[in-house]
Amino acid sequence: YIGQLIQEVSLQVELEFVSQDLTFDWIRCWNETRFGPIMTAYIPTEKQLLAAQTQALFYESSWEQSFDSWYDLYLDEAKANSTSGNLTLDELEVVFSKALSQATGRGGCQVNQAGTTWFFFTVMTTVGYGNQAPVSTGGRCLVATFGFFTIICFGAILANTGNIVAVIYDDLVKKFNLTPLSRPLWSCLFWAVLTACWTLGLGAFALRFWKNRLPSFDVPSPQDARWFAYISTTTVGLGDYFLEPEVMFAADALYFSFIYLVAFTFFAAFLTRLSDYILGYFFPDAGEVLKLRLEKSNFGVVQKQTEKHHEGQIQSADGETGPTTDDDNSFGSSEDLVDMLVKYVKSPARTLGIVGREEELLLELLKRVKEERLELKYMGARPAIRHQMASRNLGSLATSVANLETK
Repeated sequence: YIGQLIQEVSLQVELEFVSQDLTFDWIRCWNETRFGPIMTAYIPTEKQLLAAQTQALFYESSWEQSFDSWYDLYLDEAKANSTSGNLTLDELEVVFSKALSQATGRGGCQVNQAGTTWFFFTVMTTVGYGNQAPVSTGGRCLVATFGFFTIICFGAILANTGNIVAVIYDDLVKKFNLTPLSRPLWSCLFWAVLTACWTLGLGAFALRFWKNRLPSFDVPSPQDARWFAYISTTTVGLGDYFLEPEVMFAADALYFSFIYLVAFTFFAAFLTRLSDYILGYFFPDAGEVLKLRLEKSNFGVVQKQTEKHHEGQIQSADGETGPTTDDDNSFGSSEDLVDMLVKYVKSPARTLGIVGREEELLLELLKRVKEERLELKYMGARPAIRHQMASRNLGSLATSVANLETK
């Protein structure tokens, strides 16, 4: 009777494993004596990959061993407490129920660091495929708290990164004199093509991951891999395809994190250029209209008073008379221009007026530098005169101009 009951329960447990689709998103289970330590498996060997693919069998085997141990223990206790020495069917069922409640297959399991790290990465980047999710109250509170703050931080960093990359692109375009690529439409197309190419690369890497880690009948098609890359780059994350955490190791988590972050950067730069192009095309005068409205409002009056106050502080702190109005174009020598520009840059107030004045001074300085260089160029190959002009006109200005042009 007991043997038949054990067979029925074993069959029931196997059916539950199949019906519930036992997953290993948070833990990793294998025989560490045979396959090595779980926590130090950063780059898996072939044996460790096989162990990761057959974790369900190992878990089931561990559970059966645990059940047999608990059953023998409770059976000996029941026999010791029995007066007749023979157990009834009811007593045997009690022993069986106790062993069943205590049995577990987690004896050879530890935390799946790569799987949990990848889960928090998908939460932070708002991809969220949905294949992993906390079910306990504590787990949900942890994900909600950390997820909220990491999403805010990641969004701010990604927006700044997209702008920085776009500025670097503009600088390279000017440096190599690629004038067509500086136009809004061509710039938008450039980032779109770059994002698309990187997305295709992401799909290729994901397909290679699936081929190396999953059985052949579970490997998605190349078309599915490209679809997965698209929903990942755009942070849609529908969840129909995802990277399986049970066969993911630390090296995979770092590798794909880098690929994803580069894809997000390119996509953010593309969205920045696209929004600039759309606003510039459909609302070309929006900036000027907003500026006029601000100047006519109370904010504009207060802004002008603040600018005059800080300009007076700059002049009084240095003991010199600087430019007082926007109509004053008597900048003096180039060295005076540099000194005035430094005063504005060091000003504690970063108002729109001061920033605009800095731009005016910088443009005038760069204009004079170009004129002086043209003058030197047209003087011909006369080293003595050229050296004399350079020493007299540029002199100590060379370093400052180089720094300004770099900025």
